[in-house]
Amino acid sequence: MTPRMATLIIEIKPYGGGGWQVFAEPGVAPFWTGDKAKESVVEYAMEKCKRHRGEIRLVNADGEIEATIPFDDSRAKAG
Repeated sequence: MTPRMATLIIEIKPYGGGGWQVFAEPGVAPFWTGDKAKESVVEYAMEKCKRHRGEIRLVNADGEIEATIPFDDSRAKAG
């Protein structure tokens, strides 16, 4: 029997006046600003989830989930 992996939920939310912040683990919430902030924060979140399964949730300013990106640990096994 293989052990179950915990499901990781990463949320990406608007930050300040045009930035984005990622919430991946307690006490760690880095943020990005600038023209490529959203792209950069998604790349960071994808890197954080390499050995996990779960999803990345893109949350808009109203607190609604506008998109989800599912992931599993298959990327770590393939590389």
